[in-house]
Amino acid sequence: MSNNKKEVAVLFGTGSIGQAIISRIAVGKHVVLADYSIENAQKAASILENAGYECSTIKADPGSKEDICRVVDVAASSLAPTYS
Repeated sequence: MSNNKKEVAVLFGTGSIGQAIISRIAVGKHVVLADYSIENAQKAASILENAGYECSTIKADPGSKEDICRVVDVAASSLAPTYS
């Protein structure tokens, strides 16, 4: 039995360029989408989930230390171990 942790990719700003980049670098990873607008993050999550990605969303200001800490918490919670 091996204990593997799922990798996580975090994207601040969920516009089309960010989505294009994350779709290429996050294959097989959990994607955390952070944006000033939770609606934008949710729209991006819908697009990525329809393409087979597993996503979490969070409203966050990248200029806020507290918000960055919350994003890190969401990303860390996505690192649940899987057993095979």
